[in-house]
Amino acid sequence: MGDTNIGNQIIRWEYNQNLSSSELNQLWVDVINPGIYEGGTIVITNDTTVTIQPFVACIKTSDNRLVYCKTQENIQLTVSNVNPYITVSYQHSNSKKQYADIQAKAQENIYSTDIILGKCIYNGSTLENIDYSEKTFGLQSDSNYSEYYIQNTEPTKTHGTLWYDTTNNKLFKYNEKLSKWVEIDWQQIIKATPEWGAGRLRITSGQLQVSRYGDTWTNVYPAVGSRIIRVMDETLQYYNPHRLNCKKVYG
Repeated sequence: MGDTNIGNQIIRWEYNQNLSSSELNQLWVDVINPGIYEGGTIVITNDTTVTIQPFVACIKTSDNRLVYCKTQENIQLTVSNVNPYITVSYQHSNSKKQYADIQAKAQENIYSTDIILGKCIYNGSTLENIDYSEKTFGLQSDSNYSEYYIQNTEPTKTHGTLWYDTTNNKLFKYNEKLSKWVEIDWQQIIKATPEWGAGRLRITSGQLQVSRYGDTWTNVYPAVGSRIIRVMDETLQYYNPHRLNCKKVYG
C-alpha cells in the first residue's frame, strides 16, 4: 500500500466511508473480476522511462478484498530490462490514506493479486516495444485459460484465444473488448530468452526451431501470450520460455 497519490487516483470505497467500505470491498471480490477495465496504454519515453496513460482498474488485495482505482493523470515510471513488467497492486490497511502502487517488476516478483498493464520488450538495453499479451483485462477471469490454435484459418473469436497463423508465422490473441485479433511479437519474446542467447533456438524463414546440441533442428511453436495455455493440437511440438511461467493444459 502506498501513501503517495500517483496519477491523482480515485479509490472506491475508501476506508471509513459510509456503507462500511471494508465489508463492501470484501463483497465485491466474488462479484467483479480484477483487471483493467479502461485505458492503461503505455507509451515509451526513452529506454528507462515509460508514460502510463489514465486507466480504470479493479484490484484484488492480499487479504481478499476488491478496490476500484481510477487514475486521472499520466504517470511516469522508471523501467529496465531487469524489471520489465508494469504492475498495479493494492495492500489494504485500516487507514484513510491508501493508494495503489504502480511499479516495474521482474516476473518472479509478481504476486497473484498484481494487475499487469504490460511488459517492456528490450533488445539489450534498448526498449523497443510494449507487449500487452499478458495484460490483465477485467473481462476475463484469472482462472480462464487460452486455447491455442496452430492453423491457416481464423478460429472462433473467443476472448483470450491464441492463434498462430501458419500462412505468415504470426501469433495473435483475440481481445473481446477491442473486437479484434491483437498481434503478439513472439520473436522479440523468444530472442530475450537464455536459450536464444545460448544458441539453442533459431528462426528460419519465420519458423521457430530448437536444437539440443546445435546439430539437429526441430520445428516448434512459441507457447507464449498467456499464463495458462490449452494446446489444441497435441501432435505438434511447442517451446515455452520458463521465465513467462506458462503452463500447458492438454485435452
